[in-house]
Amino acid sequence: MGLNVVEDIAQELGLRIVRGELSAGARLPAVRTLSAEFGVNVSTIQRVLVQLEERGLVVALPRTGVEVRDV
Repeated sequence: MGLNVVEDIAQELGLRIVRGELSAGARLPAVRTLSAEFGVNVSTIQRVLVQLEERGLVVALPRTGVEVRDV
């Protein structure tokens, strides 16, 4: 990963969404799962999710997780 880890991870997850690997309506893996997958701490993944939400790729749903939006 490059210097901006948050941007790198956001780009990777964004590509997965656009390619259909993560389909609309699907829940993203748990923050801790993503943290382990990318080898970063939980707060980094939380920042990634904020970026993805700002881009309109996901929506955070209270008590249920983060859902992929239809792009």
